[in-house]
Amino acid sequence: MLSRQTKIEINCLLTNDYEYVLINSDISQSNAMFVIDLTAGVASGLSCARQLASQLKLTIPDRIMTSGSAEAITPLNSIASWVDSEGRGDIVLQKSYHLANQIAAEFANTTNATLLLLLGHTNLEEIPSEECFFLWFLFNHPKIQQQTFIQTAGKAQLNAVLSWLIPRWTKVQDVAYATQSNVGIENLLITLIPGLIPGELLDRLLKAGHGLTIQFLALNGGDYLINPTQRSLAKPGAIRTLPEFNQILRAFPKLYASLILCGYSPEDRDISMLTNIAWAITGQGGISLAQKVLEALLAHCHERSLTEYFAVLMELQKLRISAQHYFPAAQDIVDYQLIPGDGIRDYKITLGWARVLSGDSLGAYEVFSSIDAPSVTELKSPIDLYLCNIYALVLFRAGKTDDALAIELAINRHLTELEEPNYHLSYINNFNLARLYRFLGDLDREQAYFNKVLETTNGLRTESDQIYFNLTQAAIYERRGQPLEALVSTWLACVHWLACEVPEAIGWRTLLTLYSKRQVIQPDLLPDISNKLAETLSARLNSASLVLPEIDFQPPNFIKISAFSNPIKKLNQAKIYCHQQYGVLLGLPQPTQSSLNSAEHHCLSALVTAIFQLDSQFSLAEVSTLVVDDCYGHEILDSTYGELIASIRWGINDEQANFHSMLNRVSVTFGQGISSVELKNNALVKVTFKRYLSPFDIPEMMQAALAKLYKQGICTLAEFVTELNLTKEDEIRCVINMLESERVCQLVASK
Repeated sequence: MLSRQTKIEINCLLTNDYEYVLINSDISQSNAMFVIDLTAGVASGLSCARQLASQLKLTIPDRIMTSGSAEAITPLNSIASWVDSEGRGDIVLQKSYHLANQIAAEFANTTNATLLLLLGHTNLEEIPSEECFFLWFLFNHPKIQQQTFIQTAGKAQLNAVLSWLIPRWTKVQDVAYATQSNVGIENLLITLIPGLIPGELLDRLLKAGHGLTIQFLALNGGDYLINPTQRSLAKPGAIRTLPEFNQILRAFPKLYASLILCGYSPEDRDISMLTNIAWAITGQGGISLAQKVLEALLAHCHERSLTEYFAVLMELQKLRISAQHYFPAAQDIVDYQLIPGDGIRDYKITLGWARVLSGDSLGAYEVFSSIDAPSVTELKSPIDLYLCNIYALVLFRAGKTDDALAIELAINRHLTELEEPNYHLSYINNFNLARLYRFLGDLDREQAYFNKVLETTNGLRTESDQIYFNLTQAAIYERRGQPLEALVSTWLACVHWLACEVPEAIGWRTLLTLYSKRQVIQPDLLPDISNKLAETLSARLNSASLVLPEIDFQPPNFIKISAFSNPIKKLNQAKIYCHQQYGVLLGLPQPTQSSLNSAEHHCLSALVTAIFQLDSQFSLAEVSTLVVDDCYGHEILDSTYGELIASIRWGINDEQANFHSMLNRVSVTFGQGISSVELKNNALVKVTFKRYLSPFDIPEMMQAALAKLYKQGICTLAEFVTELNLTKEDEIRCVINMLESERVCQLVASK
């Protein structure tokens, strides 16, 4: 039994008024204090405990366990950076769940502990969905619900949040609707996940009653998906109609049949709405649940011979393919009588698509041979081009390489004729051409088309991109007989993996490159990925005829620069380590927490560290953390100018160098990932990007200066900050870091 002193304390902070928290918090008798800080929003993730200790010289007995929100929850505007080019997704739910589980377990095992939860919002509507996930998992955890009492301290405005937060999450399991228990609905469960069923439908369902039992289901993990035809993130907020958590239904075996039993009479418009809800559920991590929804909808339409059967079937096929559930999508079990004549071809294209991706090349070829296959003479829209890419893959797998090459070259020509560039299709097309030329033994053209792939992601690359592209480039170098270059590219891939904030989102293409077969990413696969990368790196090291001395110290952890909420403050005392071949890393004596922690991971870290020290003039024995400054979507800093840029960005070695004199040695250009700009009255008001990122609205104070930079193309950093009327070092660094992190501008060496 836990001590009566164990408590949960919830505070709402509008500012970083930590002194207020301590004055109003009785923590003097606590053996441990667990701080979960959500005040800065999920983007910043500042460490409350560090500021508590530094500002107030607070000493907590025994230990402080802190978790800034950035370690667990990803901001909405960063979700896209976790999504690879083929529509794989991220693990927001899984990360939130694991952090909540960890904190709940630690907290419950410590007597006389205080859990201090800092919310930066005054009402429920302002709490972002990512934070809601974390909070729901935390407060629904059995070990949290077993606590002896909950003390609320903080501002009066928090009462509304608390009245929703605590009773609903701790008592809702007692709720039951038993007006007609003889209907026979078994195991119909309702779980709290935000914004997935409109309030109108929810009200109709709950009023119907019929013996529903309300329970909670904690989703242990999930993936975000991109609709493969739209290539845009699912936006569950678009159908959120209630200001509080809405409820979604999970029933076995048929969700929709249960709705019918509950007295819900579907109409045509409701079928369309529930189809949209299914896609929204995928955006919240419920992929298998979303498929159950669509399968139930399809069965309902089939039983009633509804014309919506075909539309639901196509959505189900797209969802299965997006989720990489190719086998069910490859089964031809449909009612062709309910498919309109002009829809059979569209359905069979998805059937062949699923079969080729599931490895059934012969079956895919048979399907495409039974219809008018996509033709390059009929290319009218991006989706036509995309489907031709699929057909070319089918031909290639069927051994018809010349036919596949002819289609891909035709697609390449058509892409240049589109009114607006389609960077995603260019990415796919150039990758396919590189693969075809590799198969034909034309290594020069393979490299040329791979370079065009890289052009579509310059300045925008995700962690998964960095790993995948470097491994792919290493393989090209190996085929071209360039072992040293292959080693460098493999080393870079390993560095990005070691520093990866979300290793679960590595992407299926990367796994295919490593394992030469399709793999489904699972948390228990992460150590094996580290081991596989170490094997690949060792093999490339041997091919380059290099021998490593063993390192006799603990290998450092690797972390991305973007993981710091205040990198300038954190890194101004860092040391720059520059290797002529491998580039620039920043070293810190302080240890940091890695997203990977296994024996295999530490072995890979030791190997990467030893290679970085090879033929260098430095030792990393005193370094506990190596920081990867990946130039916000670019490769890590190059040795030719990396030291200078790192010094300007982060204030490193400021006492030895004059900051303003360095500004003339570095230039500013627009980010390579920008696709277009919007100018109004000699002011640049908005930029759009080739991929991944949403348009960025330029702050008014920067619009004129950026318009001038856009017209010039490039200028020295000194000229640029003068145009912005910036003189103070901290202001200059703040603005430059913001523009680089938003991928609007980048620093380059002056010519």
